[in-house]
Amino acid sequence: LFLLATCYYRSGKAYKAYRLLKGHSCTTPQCKYLLAKCCVDLSKLAEGEQILSGGVFNKQKSHDDIVTEFGDSACFTLSLLGHVYW
Repeated sequence: LFLLATCYYRSGKAYKAYRLLKGHSCTTPQCKYLLAKCCVDLSKLAEGEQILSGGVFNKQKSHDDIVTEFGDSACFTLSLLGHVYW
């Protein structure tokens, strides 16, 4: 699923990747990051923020929670969140 969504995204089809990931409710950190990246590209900033850091119904994640969840790719996740907040 992640590989197919990545192929869609890299070929300029962010909306197809978004629909694929959104439709399958993938919960891995890689899928969450790619889904949030698609949201940013599609100007769905609030949804991208909610995917990465929690939202209205979920407790807002702290910096440490994000680092724990995303591991080595946390720096990319935090950078994307910075882009959303900017």
